[in-house]
Amino acid sequence: MAGLIYRRLSRWARPRTWVACAVTAIACLFLFDRRRTHLGVEVLLDAERWYTPARVVALFDVLGPDGRRLYAISEVTLDLVFPIAYGLLLATVLVRLVGWSGPLWSLLPIGAALADVLENITIATLAVSYRGTESALMWVAAVFTAVKSALLLATFVALVVGLAVTGWRAVFRGPRPNRATTSRREEI
Repeated sequence: MAGLIYRRLSRWARPRTWVACAVTAIACLFLFDRRRTHLGVEVLLDAERWYTPARVVALFDVLGPDGRRLYAISEVTLDLVFPIAYGLLLATVLVRLVGWSGPLWSLLPIGAALADVLENITIATLAVSYRGTESALMWVAAVFTAVKSALLLATFVALVVGLAVTGWRAVFRGPRPNRATTSRREEI
């Protein structure tokens, strides 16, 4: 399965994909800031690394019914586009950057994006079904948030390591010979 995902991502690992994903992600970040400002809160749940049900209750009480409705709608619209954009961007960059080490690296941002989508759906469900008390589903949302955060951290570590290794190889191995040119030289 990882090999199939890696091959698909390899086909998309192109600058035009990166630009489209980056523009989409930046637009989402701008709209997230507008949402946060409109809701009148400093930090929403999906911008944290961890939270407790008490934090969810406190936030939902501050948001009120209209704020919770807006939050829920944005979680299943705008905040479903964002993980697809950043997940594809980071995965294709990793495929291009650390393709030499196998397909597993590219699964880190895919896993983060999947955890983000599950987090968003869970938060939206909590927001529309909120009754003023803590629930077990609030812990589930927090776990999805923590998993997303951990996988994003691992993704950025992989990017830094990949850049370092790629730079090291470029400096100390020099350019790689073109196989087509090398084959013709051997025939002559």
